[in-house]
Parts: sequence; C-alpha cells; structure tokens
Amino acid sequence: MSSEEPFRHYMLGESTDDYLGRREREREQQRAADLVTGPAVYLIGPRPPHLGFVKIGITKHLAERLKQLEAASTVPLHVMAGVDGDEALERWLHAHFDERRRHGEWFDFEGVDAVALVTTAVEQALSGGLNGGLF
Repeated sequence: MSSEEPFRHYMLGESTDDYLGRREREREQQRAADLVTGPAVYLIGPRPPHLGFVKIGITKHLAERLKQLEAASTVPLHVMAGVDGDEALERWLHAHFDERRRHGEWFDFEGVDAVALVTTAVEQALSGGLNGGLF
C-alpha cells in the first residue's frame, strides 16, 4: 500500500471515507428514529445521487425498518420524511399517489420533489380530518 492510498478497512472492504460516511448515516438514522414516539408513516428512498422509487410505509420502529430495507437494497437509503400517523394516513397516501405506484408500497417520484408532494398531501389529509403531526 502506498502512503497516498487511504487506509482500508479490509474486514469491511471499504475505504476510510466510506466507513466514516456509513457511520454518519447510522447516526442520522438513529436521530430520525429518536423522533418517533408511536406509529409513524415514513418516506424512505435512495440517497443522492442514486435515483429510484420511494417507499411510503408505516412502522413503530423507524431505525429498524430502515435497516431492514437497506439490507435488501442495491443503493444506500435514508429517511426522507416522516409523520406521526396510523394506517388510515398510510392508506390515504397510497390512494392519493396511486398513479405513481410501481410495486407494492414503492412509488415513482423521479423528477419531482417527493418530500414536498407528500408533505402537501399529508397537510391535505390532516386538514380533512385525519389525525397526526409532522416531524
């Protein structure tokens, strides 16, 4: 190894920068999970610069759910947004964005701001009588 080559974490097969980035993502995921006080409807999608589908789902354990989805993903994922909510809000969002549905609970928001669209939809749902609170 040359002196200019970054230290490699051979056990993990990643560079120091990759390792530090992964650790920061894990801390970010924990911070997001700490905001959850009950069931949460979430938006999870690929980290930039990756593009792909966005999942609208519900969980009581956001950090664990993110880890489960990341384990099966070919690209790094992150929590894009979340709202304290229940199955009724999740169903409402699924119906509202049905034309964007591609598979199961995965929706195609390519070329648009998914967080802005979902935030507007959540506000619409809540003003229409669904309970919840944005976080």
